[in-house]
Amino acid sequence: MRKFLILLLSVCSVFALVGCNKDTDESSSSILENSSEIESSSELENSSGAEIGENGEVTEEEWNKALFFEEKQMSYTISLGEMWEKYTFDDGIIQISAADSERYKSFEDGKYYDYEEVEKGVWTKRVIAQGVYNAYYEDLYDLGEMYVYDEFTFNAEKSLYEAATVSATAAVRNITVKFEGKKVAAISYENSGNVYEIIYDYTKVDLELPQNATLLVYTQIDSEEEWNAAFAAVDCYSTETRTVLFTIENINTEQVSATWEVRITENTIYNDSPYYESVLECVNGDIYTYTKMEGESWEKELRTDRTWEQLVYSHTSMGGHGDYIKAPESFFDAVYIGEGDYYAYQTEDGLYWAYFEDGKLMKIEFSANGNEEMLYVFTFDYSIPTIEIPQI
Repeated sequence: MRKFLILLLSVCSVFALVGCNKDTDESSSSILENSSEIESSSELENSSGAEIGENGEVTEEEWNKALFFEEKQMSYTISLGEMWEKYTFDDGIIQISAADSERYKSFEDGKYYDYEEVEKGVWTKRVIAQGVYNAYYEDLYDLGEMYVYDEFTFNAEKSLYEAATVSATAAVRNITVKFEGKKVAAISYENSGNVYEIIYDYTKVDLELPQNATLLVYTQIDSEEEWNAAFAAVDCYSTETRTVLFTIENINTEQVSATWEVRITENTIYNDSPYYESVLECVNGDIYTYTKMEGESWEKELRTDRTWEQLVYSHTSMGGHGDYIKAPESFFDAVYIGEGDYYAYQTEDGLYWAYFEDGKLMKIEFSANGNEEMLYVFTFDYSIPTIEIPQI
């Protein structure tokens, strides 16, 4: 819905009310510019599945419960004049629709997906970040914090609540909230001279995802939040499950001069360096390191001299080279190169090329300033690695 509101207002000041947390890949084709197919506000209100109350007045407890939306199946339609979009929720599936288009977000098999109809009857799906999916629900839940009961006055003649302003944001004015059967039935507000209307419908709808959608590997990042999360997962202090393969290569000769492999789970880390093998293990709060120098046997040591975080870093930093896994100061400092499906950027250390798949960082190539003939390559695998604890 973010693109919907931006196209209408060219501002993002309404983010605190509805739809400004969405991923920005939503096609502008979802905007309806023909009023012939849109229901009137009165028709939408009458179609609400909410039970009609006596006069629409609620207690503070009922207000708070209604504005935090516990329903798993419901919908709301936001409109500005002749343009509108509808969001329907069905226990894990979200449908975003207008008169001429629709798309879906879903949670399936532990992953989050976006479905898009690229042409009539032809659908694609791709993995998206959990935060992108959750934002659609957060738009609902945020209303409970945005609209405070004590800041509204009940207008018995109109059977709704009114507030000229709210303390949570100065972006909106002249807000009204209407209840039916102790549920939110409609909300309206003014922003920059435009009046938005939101109609809520609690009729249960069984959504079905498009069949035979083609799964795409997505190599671009949708937001700075997703970018930062991808880099945080591979930070040297992170215990995110992964395997890291690091090599130092000579660009001219293509020879590999050094190789590290690091396997990481929540409580166990394996490190295979050019000099030794090691295993770090945390058991019931006790930390053990297992070390095997080349040509020697494994040795076990109870570690009380350093914290778990310090030992995690020492086992995942690959002799300090892990510090080169670095993002630019801002997501917007990186340039996406479509021909190679990677992002290029520069830091004070040198040049970077970063490759992503479905929101995860898969590879980084780094060329250090003053040492351009050497290429540092980090590759990441997020499947659960196998780590064997030495039997000593």
